[in-house]
Amino acid sequence: MRSSVADADNGGATSYVYDGYGRPLTVTEAGLRTTTFSYNDTARTVTNAVDGLTTVETYDQLWRLWQTRGSGPTERLAQRGFKNNLAAGRMEAATNPYYAGAPGAATAGWTRTKVDAVDRVVEVAYFSGAALANPWTATANRTGVTTIGYNGNQATVTDPAGVVRRETRRRLGIS
Repeated sequence: MRSSVADADNGGATSYVYDGYGRPLTVTEAGLRTTTFSYNDTARTVTNAVDGLTTVETYDQLWRLWQTRGSGPTERLAQRGFKNNLAAGRMEAATNPYYAGAPGAATAGWTRTKVDAVDRVVEVAYFSGAALANPWTATANRTGVTTIGYNGNQATVTDPAGVVRRETRRRLGIS
């Protein structure tokens, strides 16, 4: 692992300090800003601090990002949930970022993303409220849904307003 990298343009250097597992402990950018990291493997959290702002990331038992909490005048939060169903693909839900304790924080809302067995996004649903509809396939509190269908190199996207758009993927991108 590199302990420093020189920037040829301005002559500054970014230096790194790692722990015994190869994870960064400090990153100092050209002597201007230092980011520090700390790890709590038992609680599955990673904390980083830079310029007086702190972010704490919490992971689930499979080390997937579950919650991000950032400091500031009020804490900015985002949470995630996961559900796997190998026959039908998988689903991931995430709260829309919100400030804890702010007016309306209890109605932050959720976004649920479904992917198919080959990891293509097939549905993005939007929900109001503090809790995700349960079971995950429920439509209670759903405020909109975007669906994507695939046929070879073509994708058909239907947005929450019902507008349909077709995309064709070529070797070098979308046309």
